[in-house]
Amino acid sequence: MRFHRLARASVAVESAFCEHLRALREMLSPQFTHLTVAAPTMDPAQYERDHGHLGRIDEEREGIRWVALQPGNAGRLAFWLRYSGVVFGRLWREVRRADLVHSGTSHDVYRPIESTALLLAKLFGKKTICVVDIDLRQEASMNHRAGRLGRKSLFLCRSVYDPLRSLQLHGATRWCSLVLLKGRQLCRDFGRGRAHVKYFLDAAFSAEHLISSRALAEKTRALADPARPLELVYFGRLTAYKGVDRCIEAVARASRLSGAPMRLAIIGAGEDAERLKRLCAQLGVESLVGFHAALPFGPLLFEQLYPCHLLLAAPQRRHAAQRARRHGLRHPDPGLRHRVLLGPRGERRGRNRALALGGEDVRTHRVLRRKQASPPASGAGGHRVRAREHAGDLAALARAVDAGPLRAPSSRARSRADEQKECDRNMTAKYVIISPCRDEAAHMRRTLDSVSRQSALPDLWVVVDDGSTDETSSILAEYAARLPYLRVIRREDRGRRSVGPGVVEAFYVGYHGIDARAFDYLCKLDLDLELPPTYFESLIRRMEAEPRLGTCSGKPYYPDADGRLVSEKCGDEMSVGMTKFYRTACFQEIGGFVPEVMWDGIDCHRCRMLGWTARSFDEPELRFLHLRAMGSSQDGMWVGRWRHGSGQWFMGTGLLFMTASALYRTTRPPLLEGGLAMWLGYVSSMLTRKPRYPDAKFRSFVRRYQRESLFLGKRRAIARVENRQSALRPQLGR
Repeated sequence: MRFHRLARASVAVESAFCEHLRALREMLSPQFTHLTVAAPTMDPAQYERDHGHLGRIDEEREGIRWVALQPGNAGRLAFWLRYSGVVFGRLWREVRRADLVHSGTSHDVYRPIESTALLLAKLFGKKTICVVDIDLRQEASMNHRAGRLGRKSLFLCRSVYDPLRSLQLHGATRWCSLVLLKGRQLCRDFGRGRAHVKYFLDAAFSAEHLISSRALAEKTRALADPARPLELVYFGRLTAYKGVDRCIEAVARASRLSGAPMRLAIIGAGEDAERLKRLCAQLGVESLVGFHAALPFGPLLFEQLYPCHLLLAAPQRRHAAQRARRHGLRHPDPGLRHRVLLGPRGERRGRNRALALGGEDVRTHRVLRRKQASPPASGAGGHRVRAREHAGDLAALARAVDAGPLRAPSSRARSRADEQKECDRNMTAKYVIISPCRDEAAHMRRTLDSVSRQSALPDLWVVVDDGSTDETSSILAEYAARLPYLRVIRREDRGRRSVGPGVVEAFYVGYHGIDARAFDYLCKLDLDLELPPTYFESLIRRMEAEPRLGTCSGKPYYPDADGRLVSEKCGDEMSVGMTKFYRTACFQEIGGFVPEVMWDGIDCHRCRMLGWTARSFDEPELRFLHLRAMGSSQDGMWVGRWRHGSGQWFMGTGLLFMTASALYRTTRPPLLEGGLAMWLGYVSSMLTRKPRYPDAKFRSFVRRYQRESLFLGKRRAIARVENRQSALRPQLGR
């Protein structure tokens, strides 16, 4: 946290941090007489830009002393050549004077200031507190996907920097008096049950900051009144990775789909402000979205937030998402953040909650529909009951649940001939295709033509152009004029191609623009494929004949250097990621796709876990041409396969199964290299303890299946799993 010295005993610093320090200083009295903060200094240009919403601290009056380290804008070389002696000298002096040292670990391994302070405290026998408030173990991968890191830098991060950061945290858990980690996974990975390593959430507000009973009653009445708009708010920096544009897009979509009244207040400043205003004009929501200047942490900000019903956040980086889900904890408005409400005396307490919009999967309009349909509560205590109901509605946004009903089962056993006749009658089943794409001009005509020649045409085909820079847009415009069922959505250019999470994000842009319940089936389809003419008809027939079949696909083949078609050897137990054909009810029940590299494996395992089945069929009418080899990546085969191995770690795959899978892949093109890259990607993620899929039951389910596959073979293992899980759906048969 940088600061700017205003006078001999006065400094300026971020307003929220001022309040944190004052609260800490008050809690430490009278055991400690002074609180010393050693920090880099703010350059004058930053102070001039941000001084309007900075807080002020009087060092002598408040007992909070600031010690300047290096300038905040000093580079690494300048740090060691000009400032390192001063910095470490001041640290030595201040640590010796202190009774208690509070620090974190050094994310910047070139300037290990924080970890040096902890080492000095250990040397001098001081009590120490180490705090780590963000799990950054996936930062390098995210920056690589975002185009901020090249392959060489990614390799350095994984092989050098990340292990060094993990080593610091391992050391801190052993020599520090108290270690506070904001993440249960961090505690499990590094604490290993040590009593002094604790999981924490921070909340810096006082009782007087709570919303008043009068304002709370007014908010409750607003929530109960269908004619009153839902008041949404975002507050924070207006910068690209905060994802404010997603909040605006969600509001535009919710308003369009529900027709319910709503308003979004955006409080903050930043370099992205003008772009966001242009986006509002482009979406036609200027009347729904209001921009307000940044406010310092305190009563002025609170007064703006008290009337609001829902806090929005949509960060595009994992560690920012973790912070955003807790960001509301810095704001003391239980009516905005808390599951249950505080009465006039604050006698009820609930768990702190904030809402993070994870991509495009939060459906605000569903809450608005429930709001419109809910009559006001009457009688004594009606306001509190209604407010609690709507607080539950708001929390439900984060779950985005709207699973459709299962298809009604037949009342009698059916013969194969009966099933075929019913399939013929049901060929009128409606299906929708959603195709995320970017820079596919080289291949997309073959996909567009092959879909247009299908024996069963789609009822709707939504293509999401994810900021293409080649001729993709013009080709889509040409086909949209010819194909009445083709709809094109164009997104702003993000500056790079993004696989995995980026594909899922673009898919959901199209998905949330439709009413999925109007279709029996939906398909996620890439635009680098060539499909046989009866592809979708064949899939629908199979789905109608097998009620438990939740997702299926054909098999991909690709041309080798000699033009011969080579199978990509995808397992029968998965529908392949480039063309996932889903029963809509199944897709909604499993929660859709996870925005991670292994999204196309996790979904199939979740299908089986919930009693559905997943298949891919290697039959002539379902074999299709994949014009870009699976796992090749725009950055090369090595990076694509490394990413696949890292994704396997995230999904919960065991080391033994991963090793066997990698050995098998070494026999497929590219020989040796592909399998080795997969295994190294997995082991690197394991050694750096990167986060895994959060559902422990799911990971246990996957590992059990993989163990059975190793000893029984995949075919027998799948049969055993599906037989075991069939009890979850007895009405659909086995």
